[in-house]
Amino acid sequence: MLYILTLYVNSYKMKILHIADLIPPHPANGITEVINNLMPAQRELGHHVECGILISRYAGMYGGENYLNFAGFFNFKEYIEEHNPDIVIFHSLYYLRYVLFARFLRSKSIPYCIEFHGGATVQNYNKNRFLKSIFRYLFTNKFVEQASGIIYLNKEEQDSSIFHINNNQSCIIPNGITPRIHSPGERVDKVRFIYLGRMDICQKGLDILFKALKILPSTILEKTEFNFYGPNPPDIFIKWINELPNCHYHGPVYGQKKFEALSQNDIFILTSRYEGMPMAVLEALGSGLPCLVTPETNMGTEIRSFDAGWVSDLKPEKIAETIESAINEFKERRVELSQNAYKIANTYSWSNIAQKSVDAYRYFINGKQE
Repeated sequence: MLYILTLYVNSYKMKILHIADLIPPHPANGITEVINNLMPAQRELGHHVECGILISRYAGMYGGENYLNFAGFFNFKEYIEEHNPDIVIFHSLYYLRYVLFARFLRSKSIPYCIEFHGGATVQNYNKNRFLKSIFRYLFTNKFVEQASGIIYLNKEEQDSSIFHINNNQSCIIPNGITPRIHSPGERVDKVRFIYLGRMDICQKGLDILFKALKILPSTILEKTEFNFYGPNPPDIFIKWINELPNCHYHGPVYGQKKFEALSQNDIFILTSRYEGMPMAVLEALGSGLPCLVTPETNMGTEIRSFDAGWVSDLKPEKIAETIESAINEFKERRVELSQNAYKIANTYSWSNIAQKSVDAYRYFINGKQE
């Protein structure tokens, strides 16, 4: 009887509702990339999956019936009463509408989970700490405490959370990636570093990276090229670019052009002060690029364990030293490092992540491990 019950629970097709503050498909941020890849992978497993978008004009940009307009509370209320989802997943944290939506879900006894995407780390909390502490006291604590489950992207994010969540109420589900075959080639000239992402000076640690570049010896700079891709750079960033002849800003790239940019470079670099689980690093690994990161990216442990790059302390002199080491090592081991990058990426296929996620949802719904 227990065996039959287990088979039924595991085969039951859930109605899953994601809720996220998605921006237009291009340019997409990390959460947008996750939703747009996770939903199809979950549907391939046979589940009914939809996403509610908080800004009405963006919902129509995605097309299809799986993206809904949740700009107002009554849009959400009407959907819940008509469809009665098995579970709701809130992506990110500091939204008043999330609090209102969660209160209504509790009145209907519908479980919900929260996936912070790095939004609950101490580092993130310290950014606008005064306003976030007020919001936390008034709304967020209850929102989190009464969730059926909390989803972290990795152990580092879990350890640095401002919330103390019982282990039975939380789990770790990383972001996913679609690996793309790329040959590292046999370049013998400059080693090309690439940064690809938002031009957020503080979070991405771009100020520290440029300080590191300025203290690199000229003999090292002659062997390198640094290519930056991203939207809306601040004036100070352009000033830094112009001060270093080996640094180039190329503007934003999306879709296939993003992966073409990755394929034309050798090493991905990200010196963030805080992250959840950066999609840009996963995409770089999935393109066969070894990565130079800081521990605060939350990818350092795996990059070390797979020997797929380098990890530097978040200090200009340490980053400069690591860049020099990376240049020398890459020239000797480019193929091996590229293969190791693929090994990490292959563990994060969207099909694997989708299965882990639905298993976690069942666990939070049923209150027991399947």
